[in-house]
Amino acid sequence: MGALPSHPELLDWLATEFVRGGWSVKKIQRIIMTSRAYQMSSEFGNARNLEKDADDVYLWRFPLQRVEAEAVRDIILNASGKLNPEAGGPPFFPAVPPAVRDDVKKIGRWELTKEGPATWRRGIYSYYKRAMRYPMFEVLDQPDSNITCERRGTTTVPTQALTLMNDEFVLLQARYFAERVRTLAGDDPAAQVRTAYLIALSREPRPPEMEGNLAFLEKQKAWHAHGRPITDKADQDALTDLCAVVLNLNEFVYMN
Repeated sequence: MGALPSHPELLDWLATEFVRGGWSVKKIQRIIMTSRAYQMSSEFGNARNLEKDADDVYLWRFPLQRVEAEAVRDIILNASGKLNPEAGGPPFFPAVPPAVRDDVKKIGRWELTKEGPATWRRGIYSYYKRAMRYPMFEVLDQPDSNITCERRGTTTVPTQALTLMNDEFVLLQARYFAERVRTLAGDDPAAQVRTAYLIALSREPRPPEMEGNLAFLEKQKAWHAHGRPITDKADQDALTDLCAVVLNLNEFVYMN
């Protein structure tokens, strides 16, 4: 677009390394991905750097970025323990409500499937049709195949949060996630919170997070009990609510 490169010497060095490495794409990728710059955290903050280079042109921290639409679905399935690792083969049809399919005229082939192991494979194996994209992928910026796309765009719009909060697929996986957490952690609320964080975020909750999540669990248990003694079902429903919240955390869908 006419702008000068921000790191001309680095580009020259990478070019010569590419040639020296026998034009191996894997070797140059390894050099980049094992570099200090690539392994920085997006959580790193520096007031002076932020003032001078708010757009992170000079790579003083890792740029914050959300995982791709297909990967969002994959990591939700991975957290719930329901990801089907089967590789290759014909594509699957993601489950969509009949109203979504019927709303598109002359759509051609799109089988109305139910949520299950056959549709819980990785998102790259999902059926793709230009006339009707899987709604969850579309709202999370899956490219439009009608036009050329050299790089995926990333938007932040309310429909993305609403999808992750209310989509039937996400709510179902939150229930499975809760069942997995309870199997591993038992009935101890603190252990449940800790296990959910370890599975979804690969870290333990900080003290304020633990306190807030425990209070949320107690509040949801009382709500699901509807004023009656708290039952096992109310416990499980409250844990499902907590797991749904964890799946909606920015930290879950953004790479640090």
